Amino acid sequence: MRIIKILSFFMLFHVFLHAQQNSVLKSGDWFKIEVSQDGIYQITKDDLQSLGINTSNLSVNSVKLYGNGGGMLPALNSIFRFNDLQENAIEVIDQNGNGIFNNDDYI
Repeated sequence: MRIIKILSFFMLFHVFLHAQQNSVLKSGDWFKIEVSQDGIYQITKDDLQSLGINTSNLSVNSVKLYGNGGGMLPALNSIFRFNDLQENAIEVIDQNGNGIFNNDDYI
C-alpha cells in the first residue's frame, strides 16, 4: 500500500510539473495590479507607466489581463481549481484607432 501512495504522489507531481512548464507566465513581461474591492476599473496610459511599463509604441492588442479572482485555495485537493492563470475579458478603447496605446486610450 505504501508503494502505491508514493507512486501516486510521483505521478501527480509529474503532471503538476508538466502543467507548469506550459504556464502563461513562462514568457512576456508581467506586472501586478492590485485592486482593493470588486468592481469595474479603468486603466489608463498613466497607470501603465506608473507600473514601469514602457508605453511608447505599445500595441493595444498586446495588453492582456490574467487572474483567477484571488481568494484562498480550497481545503480539499478534490475540489477543482485552475493550475494556471486564466485570461480575463477586457475591453481596450483605442480612441483614434491606430493600434498604439496613446494618452486617450484605456482598458
